Formats: sequence, structure tokens, C-alpha cells
Amino acid sequence: IALVIALIIIDLFIIIIMSIKFKIIKKEKALLIRYYHMIKWLSIKGYKIEIGTTAREFADKIDETFYLPYTFGEVTEVFSKVRYGHQSITDSEVDMVNKTYKALRTQILKEMGIKRYLPLRRLILSIWNFYPIYY
Repeated sequence: IALVIALIIIDLFIIIIMSIKFKIIKKEKALLIRYYHMIKWLSIKGYKIEIGTTAREFADKIDETFYLPYTFGEVTEVFSKVRYGHQSITDSEVDMVNKTYKALRTQILKEMGIKRYLPLRRLILSIWNFYPIYY
């Protein structure tokens, strides 16, 4: 029982830290971080960007595999707009990326066999997200 309580406390702590982190940074920076997290999760599951593959081609491959609230292609377009076009994004685009991020996280965890309400699931993906991201 003590272990379960400790895991729940860790889970809540990570939720609070991540929410604060994404509220402090600019929405464009948060979008880049979330996109790179999604790419990292996909690579862990074996969906890697091959040499010579464009972001759009990779997004099409992901759209064929995963059912998401928005297509990964739409999220990739917003990512490209910020990353390469240095443009601002709207609140609806932020919402689109956030919904896709959450849906993809849930599906990846499910494919890994990690139960939805297991507190460690958030910890596992959060640990993977601490790897340095270069951009």
C-alpha cells in the first residue's frame, strides 16, 4: 500500500511540474517540445524517420497507423510553421497539438501494455522526455 501511495504522489508531482513547465514557456517553444516528445515516443515504438524521408511523408505513415483527433500531418504542418517559418501559432493550433499529444501518448502506452491508470505510466514517458532535445 505504501508503494501505491508513493507512486500516486510521484505521478501527481510530475503532472504539476509538467503543467507549470508548459505554462511558463512560450507556446511556440512548448509546441516544439511536444512535437519532439511525440517523435521520441514513436521512435521507441519503432516508427523512425528514415534518411531522405520528409516530415510530411513520415506524418502520412503515422496517420495510416494511429487514430488521432487530428492528423499527424496537421500537427507536422504547425510544427514546420514554427520551426522553419519562425511564425506564431494560434490558440486553436495549440489546442490541436495538445489533443494529439495526449491521444498519441495514450495509444503508445496502450501498445506498450501499460495500463491507463497505472501511475508509473506517466513516470516512464516523463523519464524518456528528459533526454536532451537538440533544435
